[in-house]
Amino acid sequence: IQNEYEVCILNTGLDMNKIIKPEISRHNANINYINRSVLFMVLNKSYPNIIKLNKSILRKSDVILTASYGIPRDLLKNNIRGKFVIFTRHGTGDGKFSFNKSLFEYDCVFIPSKKMYDQFREMSILDNLKNYLQIDYCKFDYLFYYPEKNLKNFNNNLPIILYNPHYNKKISSFYKDAENIVNAILESKKYNIILSPHPLVNKWHFFDRIKLHFPKSERLYKDWSSIHKVNFDYMKIADIYLGDVSSSIYEWLYFDKPMIFYNSHNIVWKNNPYYRFWNLGNIAANPEELLVYLDKSINISDSFAKIRKETKEYVFGDIDGKASYRTAAKLYNYLREKII
Repeated sequence: IQNEYEVCILNTGLDMNKIIKPEISRHNANINYINRSVLFMVLNKSYPNIIKLNKSILRKSDVILTASYGIPRDLLKNNIRGKFVIFTRHGTGDGKFSFNKSLFEYDCVFIPSKKMYDQFREMSILDNLKNYLQIDYCKFDYLFYYPEKNLKNFNNNLPIILYNPHYNKKISSFYKDAENIVNAILESKKYNIILSPHPLVNKWHFFDRIKLHFPKSERLYKDWSSIHKVNFDYMKIADIYLGDVSSSIYEWLYFDKPMIFYNSHNIVWKNNPYYRFWNLGNIAANPEELLVYLDKSINISDSFAKIRKETKEYVFGDIDGKASYRTAAKLYNYLREKII
């Protein structure tokens, strides 16, 4: 799209490093790649410290794109001023944190779906943003770049459950119920289970995670930090999605398979704007209910198939593998008009 300006990627994620480095090599891109993922872990996951230790890079930048909340404030605390800061976000979920008031601090906010645009408008967020860009959902492009390849995690033909709980203790099912959930599924002897929590469970709540104990079983595969957590590999092979509030719920729609949600906190979710995605599957409040819904999902006709299809079309529209290119072109033209 352009070769006038240097592009620099400052990465703080161990799992993302496994994707970013090969992608840069694959496309022979002229990118200054700086990997700070190990340093990020050592510094106790502190974005202010990362910013402090990379002031020289950030001060040279005209535009800073980030998927992290609070970055404009952290830049100001380090006396880094006059930068055009864009919030890219990394999903299109319904959780309350997706509509954080810190969005108003950014010079521009990406809105990656029709659904989120409508939500911003309904919540009176849209008119309070400094600027915004409506874009397509770029992450699905990854599925077009690489040929279909399926992992082989189990030595049997049982249905596979992808259990993908969130990291936030206040709303996640992981810390309170993961042991009971996994044990119940294994004791049923009907399913394999991939336990793949949000990557921040391992990064931010490591000591809480290691307090939990899961049995050894050929039907249980645990993944705390790998490339497969973030590149759709598990979604390709799983038959059922089990989760709570992750934005991955919407990404699962691409694969058109059943999903079940686990309500660990007695959430009154109906008509709650932050739990709209729970209309896409059954809601379990205990292991017994979960097993019933799992059996229904496998053995009985899928009563949520229609609403999943309609929601996918509403949220993402046509998915053609070219969203990243369109977004990059839109961003470049926007910045040419605005600042560079």
